[in-house]
Amino acid sequence: MIEFADRIAKLVSAHDDETAAQLVEAVSQSNPAAHQIGLAVLALFRKDAEAARTHAQQALTLGAGSVAHQYLAMANLMMGNPAAAIEQANKAVSIDSSARARSGLGSVLLAAGRPDEAASVLRQVVAETPNDSDALLNLGSASAQLADYGEAITFYARAFDKNPNDQRPIQNLIAMYADLGKWLGAVAALELSRKGEPPPEVAVALDLVMVHLVRLIATKFPQPTIAPDADEAVANLVAHALRRAPATQLVVARTLIDLGRIDDAKRLAQQTEHQPLDETNRASLLYIKGFFAERDGDKQRALELYHQAIAVDATRIDATVNAISLLLEDGSPAAFTQIGALLDKVPAPLRSSNPELMFNESVYLARTNRRLEAKAHLEQIIRLTNGEGRAGHLARQALAEFTKSS
Repeated sequence: MIEFADRIAKLVSAHDDETAAQLVEAVSQSNPAAHQIGLAVLALFRKDAEAARTHAQQALTLGAGSVAHQYLAMANLMMGNPAAAIEQANKAVSIDSSARARSGLGSVLLAAGRPDEAASVLRQVVAETPNDSDALLNLGSASAQLADYGEAITFYARAFDKNPNDQRPIQNLIAMYADLGKWLGAVAALELSRKGEPPPEVAVALDLVMVHLVRLIATKFPQPTIAPDADEAVANLVAHALRRAPATQLVVARTLIDLGRIDDAKRLAQQTEHQPLDETNRASLLYIKGFFAERDGDKQRALELYHQAIAVDATRIDATVNAISLLLEDGSPAAFTQIGALLDKVPAPLRSSNPELMFNESVYLARTNRRLEAKAHLEQIIRLTNGEGRAGHLARQALAEFTKSS
């Protein structure tokens, strides 16, 4: 039952709501309890807590057991009833005492504002399942709330090391350091916590926090040789990343691209070329190689690599955005046919929620004489971004041009 719930949750997280709903409906006759659990999962992702609680309760009546109690706990949390959530999470553990169920209890206790109890539960979980990145992340949060910052650093960093594609540990570390003393004080606090050589599984996360803090202070990350502290931060990050798994190296390479440190990013990406990669990381490498090719002026090769990244992972929106940009530059009928095909591959929820992709699609629509649809896309971008950021500014400018030409 829990595997089915996880499968539905994974699909919805990937914005493939249609497939998720189809799978839920497919078991409506053969497994009514699983059907109700699936409906509870869908309701939670829609933030419909009342419906989630109703479906989870029905699943419990149909014999779903521990997993039903787990989803009742989540629904009650969303409804602002922490006492009921804790009660349901404890019931789940009384039926299923696995590390997973206890991790769920720990996350509920944390969300309910009881970090001391959460930490006690999660420490046992992490001792038994040291690769559980969610448990490590929650234990880091519990430690931070208890002002045990040394432990928080360790657990957040370990969570990142286990799942480098999840940026929450890094974001939580940055927020924690900022809370300790805002940006300049955060750097001082970080340096204090780094005295001595940190363990390998901790070092990369701390290095990433440092480069993000430098960018926040300087607004724009300094180019090489401009700021010795920034150069040292990048050098440390690359050196430590080279000792970690390919997934970590690719995440760091992408971060360095965003910082404008292209040569360092290339060095890391090259390390992963001949290593075994799962689909997510293979798509990341193809995207990064496409970016390098585009930057070097080889647009045809870049387009090929972006297409390969999308073929591996259809949710790779960054590759889709860049590919469409290149095809819009081409402007030929064949290029516009490719744009239509690329857009059709994007799951509908992603297609309507990514401002950069929507802007490219609005340009495509305008150039194919679908001006009303293009205008609607621009208006949606402004709603999504409040008119801020690169996509928001471009959308406002384009709408102004629409108004002038109307």
